[in-house]
Amino acid sequence: MTWLSPFHKQHENTCRVWGYTFQITSQHLTKDGTAAMKMSYDTLGEAALNKLNSLCPPQQQAQQDTRASEDAAVDARSSPAQGRPAKRDLFMLLRDHATEDEVLGQLWTKANTVPHWVSWEQIERGQEVFYRYGGPALTGLAFQSLLGGMGATRVVETLSRTGYLAKEFQQKEIEDYVALFRYIAYLTGTPDEFFETPAKAKAMMETLLRDEIEPSATSRVLANNILSCLEGQSPTFPSRSFLEANCRVRVFRNFRSIFCHLHCAQGSFAKSWEARVSLRRADL
Repeated sequence: MTWLSPFHKQHENTCRVWGYTFQITSQHLTKDGTAAMKMSYDTLGEAALNKLNSLCPPQQQAQQDTRASEDAAVDARSSPAQGRPAKRDLFMLLRDHATEDEVLGQLWTKANTVPHWVSWEQIERGQEVFYRYGGPALTGLAFQSLLGGMGATRVVETLSRTGYLAKEFQQKEIEDYVALFRYIAYLTGTPDEFFETPAKAKAMMETLLRDEIEPSATSRVLANNILSCLEGQSPTFPSRSFLEANCRVRVFRNFRSIFCHLHCAQGSFAKSWEARVSLRRADL
């Protein structure tokens, strides 16, 4: 959890949620703003998908795949080398029909237009940051986004918390990493303005923490299901207690109350590991 200095002054802009304290700034969305975002979506992407579905309906494609599979099973006896039937490729459909429809043309143009704020050198540096911290980054994704996200009605963006991946996560690396995911957001039809700067990304993370994290009974079931799915899996075949220790000590060290509300069991391994980590920090 976050420990406050006895000299820390709180005022009307001080917000404390789940043991985490931050100051509300102009970069934080209001609750009305986050409520409006819940009702927003990629209108161009949906319109384009509807157009593509009219060109090649999913039901029709499924029926064609079924018939083709049946025919292929019969033909395989006489022609084993025959390939599988082609699947519906939305990208190919979009490319081939972009000049025939205004909506499809808009999406194709947008997807192939590089925003003015993209720097390929910075994108490459952001990729290098991810590769360098790939192990802990993926661990954080599994535990913090998938498991921690179960505390919200939506899976929250964890980008602004990646500073814990290294003891000296340099400011330039943070900027490059955020820039990488801003471009990814653009390509996937996600509002990218919240990734303009690390400060804005952090403000959005804190906003979602304030407005979205509210564990329910379903949250607890799904969170524990994730641990059960990860238990004993290769390549390290971790035990349930080992996974609990990772959650409690490494991921939720600043959000213990969320961990408790998710009712993730705390085995003896987790407790003993946490005790050892606490002693080591005391020594440092």
